[in-house]
Amino acid sequence: SEEVYSGGFAERFIFLAQIALDSARYQDAIDYIVEYINQQDGETVLLHVQARNILYNAFIEIVGVRREALRDTETTLKVSTAEDNQSNIKLINLYRENISKEILRFCDTILSLVQNINTPQDDIESKLFEMRITADCWRYRAEFEVGEALEEAKYKAEQEYAKALELSRSLAPTHSVRLGVSLNYSVYCFEIEHNSKKAYALAKKAITEAMSDLEPLPEESLEDFMTITKLIRENMALW
Repeated sequence: SEEVYSGGFAERFIFLAQIALDSARYQDAIDYIVEYINQQDGETVLLHVQARNILYNAFIEIVGVRREALRDTETTLKVSTAEDNQSNIKLINLYRENISKEILRFCDTILSLVQNINTPQDDIESKLFEMRITADCWRYRAEFEVGEALEEAKYKAEQEYAKALELSRSLAPTHSVRLGVSLNYSVYCFEIEHNSKKAYALAKKAITEAMSDLEPLPEESLEDFMTITKLIRENMALW
């Protein structure tokens, strides 16, 4: 039977994707979102808020665990380098290269997926989602690329973040999507461009504008607001 729960055939993939995300089965969550997209007919492909959140959170988790693995193995590499253990150095570098390739392949998969999403131009939040996740993919690629590929990744990340920041101005300064764009863009400036002044300025502007907005937030938005502004403030303290 196509009806596995009351939401219908296509929506069941969102239901399953949420279960997968909650169970830390992040690749399954993305696969279900892909199935949901494939079930949509016509030129316009819509990802509602829940679907976007599932996809983005699963994306961050999959990339994050591999970036953490690279940081951990870097520590091991430093120990082997200090000991001049060439055999271990070679093995560790090979392993780190494999992890880096996994991240690059996964980012390519997400970039291809986003290109197949065709949301209406007036759906600002969906457009910002596409721009931010695209920019994030290029930012992560920039961590591992060299030469012309590195310059391309930096250029495309900067381009997408800048467009997203401009578009986000149409949302309230306290909106979690607008704050998220500012957060990620500032991290890009600090980590990839090594421009701490620009990173700090972006972060400070986001916080200042958010604090000047006196409109009360609904309870469901307040938690996101507090979480993101906390991250921005923590970064500013480091920068």
